Amino acid sequence: MTARPVLLGALLLSSLVAAAVIIMPLRAVRTTAAGPNAMAADAIEGGSIDPTRTVTDTSQFNVGVNITTAGQAYQAYQYMLQWDPAVLAYDSQTNLKPDDLLSCSAPVVTGSSVFGGCASSGTTTFTGAVNRVTLHCVGTGTSPLHLVTLNEDPNFGTSTIDDSAAFITTDLTHASLTCQLAAFTPTSTATLTPTLTPTRTPTSTPTSTRTPTNTMTPTPTRTATATPLISATPTATVSVTPTPGPGEDSDGDGCVNGGELFLGLDPLNPWDFYDVPVPANTDPTPNGSKDHVVNLQDVVGVLKYVGTSNNGPVNAGGVDYDSDKNSDTTKDGVDYDRSPGPLPNPPWDAGPPDGAVNLQDVVMILHQVGLDCSDGDGDGMPNVYERAHACLDPLVNDAAADPDGDGLTNLDEFGLGTDPCDSDTDNDGMSDGYEAAHLCLNPLLNDAFGDSDGDTIINSVEFASGTDPCSWDTDGDGMPDGYELAHSCLNAIVKDDNADPDSDGLTSLTELSLGTNPCVNDTDRDGCADGEEPPIGFNPLNPWDFYDVPVPANTDPTPNGSKDRIVNLQDVVAVLKYVGTSNNGPINPGGVDYDSDKNSDTTKDGIDYDRSPGPLPSPPWDAGSPDGTVNLQDVVVILHQVGMSCANPP
Repeated sequence: MTARPVLLGALLLSSLVAAAVIIMPLRAVRTTAAGPNAMAADAIEGGSIDPTRTVTDTSQFNVGVNITTAGQAYQAYQYMLQWDPAVLAYDSQTNLKPDDLLSCSAPVVTGSSVFGGCASSGTTTFTGAVNRVTLHCVGTGTSPLHLVTLNEDPNFGTSTIDDSAAFITTDLTHASLTCQLAAFTPTSTATLTPTLTPTRTPTSTPTSTRTPTNTMTPTPTRTATATPLISATPTATVSVTPTPGPGEDSDGDGCVNGGELFLGLDPLNPWDFYDVPVPANTDPTPNGSKDHVVNLQDVVGVLKYVGTSNNGPVNAGGVDYDSDKNSDTTKDGVDYDRSPGPLPNPPWDAGPPDGAVNLQDVVMILHQVGLDCSDGDGDGMPNVYERAHACLDPLVNDAAADPDGDGLTNLDEFGLGTDPCDSDTDNDGMSDGYEAAHLCLNPLLNDAFGDSDGDTIINSVEFASGTDPCSWDTDGDGMPDGYELAHSCLNAIVKDDNADPDSDGLTSLTELSLGTNPCVNDTDRDGCADGEEPPIGFNPLNPWDFYDVPVPANTDPTPNGSKDRIVNLQDVVAVLKYVGTSNNGPINPGGVDYDSDKNSDTTKDGIDYDRSPGPLPSPPWDAGSPDGTVNLQDVVVILHQVGMSCANPP
């Protein structure tokens, strides 16, 4: 068969979507005049967060994921929730899935994120809980909980974090949770040890044992898309146990190894193939030879030795068990003598000689009549095997041919147990030759959806993308294949760890370690390129720490000004104009209203000028997310930033 193409991120937006199997993240598409397709309502964020919430043990807790659609119809949604893997760890995900949403994907989990989604058979405007993610603390510290929005990444629909039964009591897209685990050391380890054991295989056996308004604490729509941090190097253990070649006769019983496996025999048991020398002659005439076939002549040969035993007398036919007519230093009776296999083995299961030839031996050999290990064309493949495969010819040496075009010769396929007439024996979309060349795969087992190397990319996608399914980092650049395939500016098969595709002054490998997006110059969209922030003490994942604000800050109805990527006295004056305003509060003496939206961006104007101070002992210029009030504390923070500039990106 021809290898099937692999469809990435596919969602069947049709009446058949309920039956779709979603194997990669679903693509969210904005509603258009042509018809609604997928969830795309932007969140109007707000709510209440308890930033002091602390967990002091490793008990599990839930984080809910809700859909907010603002009345827009959609056919599918997806979400991505991120956290700090040094503080939190994933346990499970539950699809709450109401009737409006029929088909849900299995969650895809990395060390610092989980994503999934659901689809509807038609359009729906369902709002509410759709997924619940269960986490637990693994280290001491404060972890963000970040739900990626459509504004940040067009791959994801808008949802909000919310779960009344959880520690996170918020309907926001950003929250945080503090774990305080005194003397706690995480002990869990992940060991990827899938075991692939093909049956009847005489060759190597691989073993690799996702908006409310007017709420108390406004949260801005501008957020940072933190690339999931990969804190550990996934590993897979692959051990190879060599076995003899298929054309060899390792046990010397007259049936080559591949033939024995094809017939259900043991290539290392010299007694199970009951081919005997024929004819069996009386003394002193030597017995005949073996012909690699068990037939009635062999039965007759055994019958002639019935009644003989080791060190016993000749039988009524004058045949002696102890003779050595062919001078091979082995008693002739040994060739005709077998012991039955232990129950419940089949009646043809023959073992080593038991010292007497009797009717039990005759029963065993009768059950083997018809077994054929002869090889008429001498190509290492028994006639019975070649006759069972229409693409082979038992009269022509075709050992080196490859009729199915999978990159394996017929003799290779004979040894592996794969079908020489089918390029994909296990129908998993990966050719037999590809799987045989990668020891973590099994050409006899459908392992398309496995992840043999632990890089979060299933084997069939690695096959389609050209990455190595047995190596978490195909190009050896220190960035996992899953990470590189998830970022279109990177190449998983070319070493590009020192490249800077987004021109932010950081190499791709550094962006991986920081959690920034290697394809986005300014991950947190605060006006500073990712590479500019660390040298001046800012966090490239904090959209609020660089206190550049729109200037001039005019009163209604004139829209606000613009940002210039420099914090100067103009910014201080603009913040001063908003002092005395608050979320859902009255206008200040200057006539400025926190809740206005003069530039029609669906975000309250006060948010741009509002900050919270960083926790002690943070420096006085450390700015955090808006706290709902613009006061002199904000002025102090911005005064400490005067002179800071991101106007000259790297």
